[in-house]
Amino acid sequence: MQFADLYAFANTLPGPVIATHVLAARVTAFHDEVGAVNFWPVDLDPAISLGHIIYETERDSAYGEEYRVANIRYHKGMNRCWRRFVCCKELMHVFDDEEQRAGTREKFLELLNQLETTPSPGARSPMYESEIRAMWMALMILCPDAVRAKYKLELDAKDITEYDVAMGLLIPEAMIKDLMSPSFDLAKEVLLR
Repeated sequence: MQFADLYAFANTLPGPVIATHVLAARVTAFHDEVGAVNFWPVDLDPAISLGHIIYETERDSAYGEEYRVANIRYHKGMNRCWRRFVCCKELMHVFDDEEQRAGTREKFLELLNQLETTPSPGARSPMYESEIRAMWMALMILCPDAVRAKYKLELDAKDITEYDVAMGLLIPEAMIKDLMSPSFDLAKEVLLR
């Protein structure tokens, strides 16, 4: 399964709210590298991280085939909108390659440092680029095309506010500017290639 496949699937769902557990079930069923997805509320320092993904290998029995489990850990103090967005963004990391994964303590600390300092172009690690891509992918998945088009028309006509869109989609209001910006269309074009 590629990201474009999950995106196409999300666009078949009625919306406006796309359930994260439905997306996770689709990934589990069709992504060759992921045999299970779990979501775990944990105590995290939200000033450092709202969530992350940790992979582990499991098997159903001593003789069964091994498979990869994607454990998505998120800060348990977030409201529903942030929790949905963070969990979906972390789920998008199942499409990362090995170089893009922050799979060790050292790589995770390097990523945190880059997220705090905004590295210049050319100095951005594949992990950093993956974080940016995952954010756009989550926006694309959580707001199918038809739903976005409807909200964009209503927003442009000033019939609704960004808050109304956020509540309709159950995502953070802080994400709506990006969701409705021309950058969204460019990101979509790049990510669906």
